[in-house]
Amino acid sequence: MPNPWLDPERARTWTGEGRANNPLRQEQADVLLRLSAESHPRSILDLGCGPGEIGERFLARFPGAAWTGVDEAPEVLERARARFEPHAGRTRLLQSPLQADWTEQAPGPFDLAVAVQTVHHLETEEKHVLFARVLSVLRPGGLFLMSEPVQLEAPQLFGLYRALLDHARQRQGFEPLPPGYDLDAFHEQLERNQDRLETVADQLHWMREAGFGPGACFWRHGNRAIFGGARPE
Repeated sequence: MPNPWLDPERARTWTGEGRANNPLRQEQADVLLRLSAESHPRSILDLGCGPGEIGERFLARFPGAAWTGVDEAPEVLERARARFEPHAGRTRLLQSPLQADWTEQAPGPFDLAVAVQTVHHLETEEKHVLFARVLSVLRPGGLFLMSEPVQLEAPQLFGLYRALLDHARQRQGFEPLPPGYDLDAFHEQLERNQDRLETVADQLHWMREAGFGPGACFWRHGNRAIFGGARPE
């Protein structure tokens, strides 16, 4: 099945759709920036950087830092390139699938690596490989944070998850979820977007297997989570 995120039209409409499907994006970005500040980053790797929205916030929050963005989609990279024109001396954009070995183009070392809404598109084995590659380009003590949709550990409680999502959508001014949005519709949406969700616990375990120190989940709302860990000193 072709990658739907390489479709230029989808890339153009992605931001608006993403905000409706994940109305807590702003809150997640705020949490991610607060956590990142603890590592005092001078060099930042943004995996699946998209059009550069979170990258722009990192550059504003950490004015002395250099930022490297990696993404596969040409359309969103063009938008990011235009966004970062004022910061050309501090930014670098690389076109590469996360499944490929992008470490030759971005060897680091980085103080901070982030992945926002991107790791969940990888297959399980590809996630294992990605975690090892991220570890290899981090400085000792460097931090890796993910802000991702994750697998629901208790699908039988989907009604409670739906209520949380519906409340968050309406609070941000979006339309309520349609009455037929049930667990089957949720799974159909995942398949349409080629989302391969894993539990937070599994991903933290795979990070430990890759060589990271103990990790943690720092924020959670329904099936959205921010979690990660550091390379040991």
